[in-house]
Amino acid sequence: MRTWSFAVGRDAYTLEQATVRHLRDQLHLPPGYTRAQLGVDGATETVAAADMSVAAFCVLIDQLRSRLQLTTLDERLSLEPDGQTRQVPE
Repeated sequence: MRTWSFAVGRDAYTLEQATVRHLRDQLHLPPGYTRAQLGVDGATETVAAADMSVAAFCVLIDQLRSRLQLTTLDERLSLEPDGQTRQVPE
């Protein structure tokens, strides 16, 4: 599994909401769990592993992130020739 780290929570939330909308509205995939099965909030943000592979899910995340023009922390950092890390301006 992969992770995507963002400088601000708003970007992560934007991507999460776009992902859930795409899963429900475009792919017509139901939640993988009910709230009762999960035992905590967040059931609406799940999808069954049988409905989508991890690899396909990662590709979807990357496509949506690109379409939304959201930059991860890794992309905002670059290495200088001397090996020092600097932040790329937005």
